[in-house]
Amino acid sequence: MRHGSNARDHHAAAKSLTVPQIQVWTQNTIRYQCDGRKSLTVHYSNAKNEQSFALLNVKDRDMLFVNVSAASGSKYVAGQYSWWTKGPQGTLRDDFAGDNGTDLLTNCKAQQ
Repeated sequence: MRHGSNARDHHAAAKSLTVPQIQVWTQNTIRYQCDGRKSLTVHYSNAKNEQSFALLNVKDRDMLFVNVSAASGSKYVAGQYSWWTKGPQGTLRDDFAGDNGTDLLTNCKAQQ
């Protein structure tokens, strides 16, 4: 479930994280516009070992999300949070809030 590049992706240098044993193969940055006039910028990195990562800011904290198996789309997790994308849309959730989790950002659409 790698988040590949396409014409609408914006290639940019993401914030640096160095793990010598893991070599980054590709990177791209996508800005999303979400419900409530909120926006989110996500820096995606695909490693040569076939792992994928997403760096995004949650509640004023930069967090590194790791790609996990998903029935559909791409799902990334960091602590209690999940970032789930399918095509050009995504949802950021706090999986521990409430009985069934709470959506923090919904209907996020990749901007061109």
